[in-house]
Amino acid sequence: SLIMSTPSFAYAVEDQVAVITFDIEGEAVNTLSPSISQEFEALMTKAAADTSAKAIVFVSGKKDSFIAGAKIDFLATIKT
Repeated sequence: SLIMSTPSFAYAVEDQVAVITFDIEGEAVNTLSPSISQEFEALMTKAAADTSAKAIVFVSGKKDSFIAGAKIDFLATIKT
């Protein structure tokens, strides 16, 4: 059953398995960005504390891909 959702992820527990679905609303593909990492961290914290879940599975809500890359403007901010 659905426990939590964000603009990019849904979190549910089914048969003691936490299912995190990556599906950015309004986008044809899932891409990485700073806001995605914040949402993902919040969901991982939730999953780690969820005593009803014994495992975690990540799935894509997009039909043909999981992650198609990262936002170009986000990549431009990364310094090496």
